Amino acid sequence: MLFILCGVGLPLVAFAVVFLLWYYPNANTTLLVKINVGLAWFAAMSVLVLVPADLLATLQDMEGGELLKLWWSIAYWYAFVVMMSVLPLLQGYADSGDFHPWDRFLYSVRSNAKFYLILGGLGAVGVLILYFSQNIKIEAMIGWGMAASNAYGLVGSIFLMGYGLVDIPRKLWQKADVKRRELIMFHRAGVQVERARNAHRELSKAIGLAKVVSGLFRRTDELTPFLDRINGMVDRVGDFTPEEMDLDNEDVDYFTVQDLGKLRRQLRQGIEGYQREREIYLQMARSYLGVHDIIKNMDRVGLPFISPYNTQRATWICKLEWWWKCRLQPVCMRALAILLALISVAVLVAQIAISPILPNLSVFSYIIHDVHHDAAIFSLSFMFLAYPAVAVYYTLFKLGRFSFYLLVPRHTAPYSLVSNSLFMCRFAFPLAFNYMAALALPIDKKPDPDIQKTMFYLDLGKPMAEPPFLGKRFTTYVPIVLLPYMVLVVFNVFNRVAGFFDRSQKLSFDEDWDVTSTYAATGQTMLRIEVENRDADLPLGLTVTQGGGMRMSSSHSCLAGLVVPPDLSRRSAIDPSQLRRMVKPNLGRRSLDSKYQSALEKGIGFSEPRSMPTDRDRASEASQLNNIIMDISQARHSSRANRGGYTQLDDKPPESGGRSWFGKGGHR
Repeated sequence: MLFILCGVGLPLVAFAVVFLLWYYPNANTTLLVKINVGLAWFAAMSVLVLVPADLLATLQDMEGGELLKLWWSIAYWYAFVVMMSVLPLLQGYADSGDFHPWDRFLYSVRSNAKFYLILGGLGAVGVLILYFSQNIKIEAMIGWGMAASNAYGLVGSIFLMGYGLVDIPRKLWQKADVKRRELIMFHRAGVQVERARNAHRELSKAIGLAKVVSGLFRRTDELTPFLDRINGMVDRVGDFTPEEMDLDNEDVDYFTVQDLGKLRRQLRQGIEGYQREREIYLQMARSYLGVHDIIKNMDRVGLPFISPYNTQRATWICKLEWWWKCRLQPVCMRALAILLALISVAVLVAQIAISPILPNLSVFSYIIHDVHHDAAIFSLSFMFLAYPAVAVYYTLFKLGRFSFYLLVPRHTAPYSLVSNSLFMCRFAFPLAFNYMAALALPIDKKPDPDIQKTMFYLDLGKPMAEPPFLGKRFTTYVPIVLLPYMVLVVFNVFNRVAGFFDRSQKLSFDEDWDVTSTYAATGQTMLRIEVENRDADLPLGLTVTQGGGMRMSSSHSCLAGLVVPPDLSRRSAIDPSQLRRMVKPNLGRRSLDSKYQSALEKGIGFSEPRSMPTDRDRASEASQLNNIIMDISQARHSSRANRGGYTQLDDKPPESGGRSWFGKGGHR
């Protein structure tokens, strides 16, 4: 039975890894990065199968322990070695903009020098401790390294898991109220608009710098081939207005291959950052369209659910959809939030009671011991482990410092992929050890057996527990800090406490709830434009389409093709009808029909507004702007036949990622 479960579970993990490698990387991810990331993901995610299998073998006294021990050794030691050597170097290699492989490797070594110095320092401290304890042996030194790695991962896991155990049920409860969820989306969309605007600015600056540097070289210069590769990157961006450079204040000393490598890195980061932030905004817009449809149908009791996406469905299916989305889904979400909150409390109690002076207070341990069916033990162990693991992963990308590493479909950079796999390797095995020692089979506690009988402990856990300072006592008492930490998170004071000690806010979490912020007003405006475009049969994302001929101005808040008046961010609520008198759409030229072209040409004169306009100027601009919006409105009604041109460019399918997916304004 054990062999069958592992023989099915591990191939499923491998299939999940292959799917992730197909779904997330951008078009510039090399095969080398994919192979290393995939192997690291597989080693870390195999914990979800090996832990339940180990618990099952221990509780049911099954045969096959040697095979399970071999799997544990392969997964652990591969993850341990690559997270200390291969992945950090590959991370720096992927981040480098140098043209030659050897230069990229040297850049990676320099960027990881601090990491390896700290690693060497910890090793030296371990050797000294073992020397004074008269236990200076190879096995003891390896055990010290394992214990240090486990201690680092345990502290990080506790920190991340504690926030997730509180925030996941809380966010689920909030989202059950669909109107409250709409307000949360307004705030999140506004924050994302600001991030995308900053990314747009950085990319415009990088393109402008690349064009200036390009003009400094002759075609006969020996660096021209490297500059051509940079210009090729600029050409692939498409219609994107570069920022005008102030040559008196801007450093344009790019005269070596290394200098051009820095420019190439800056340009690549600008492209990847803008595409990533734009795609995250589009994901939010898609989610909001569903919420908007639910709110619009809330009062239609017993009638079919109306949405542009279900026009071909039968009436009875639409009625069932109404009952599910407008009545049952909120109830189920609240019930699930309550269940997860109770599980979070149970996890907290089990973590606090890990101390040997306290009895076994783990509900999970009693449940697993009382179940005697093999499949039930395996399934329950998997679910009890999956929830803390999801909490850790969920929290990791809520941190302001690590949001850059969030996986975005089709637009995840190689550097972010490697970083993600590195974090998973660092946290997976300490989390598994903590789960078995605190929740499943608490050490030295009834009922028997405890964790000391598992293959993981006999092969890996025992060497981790033996070293002084970072061994058994550290693993036992560190989880107790969960209690005060989770109390801070429950009462929403953790960010304030963390901000007092960390002004950079690297240890603060991104909050989703702030109705009174200026972000909420901006997000409300943007998302309502998306609804209008969707209802007019236009593609999603025209608010973030690259603008043709638009120039950034200090008197405007500009996100790609959208120019918003300066006073927009100070408005608390924007009505869509008012928006037409305030916002000038600037849509990519290649994606427009003649009517859009006409509207765009009429609006070119507004890209540089006067600093002190008169009343007559304001009236004239308002009149011209109304004419522009009327032209665009007319074009909306006539665009159904031609809307296919918005979603594809250069004969590339949308699934391929890359610039063509967004060069025409995204997809529906």
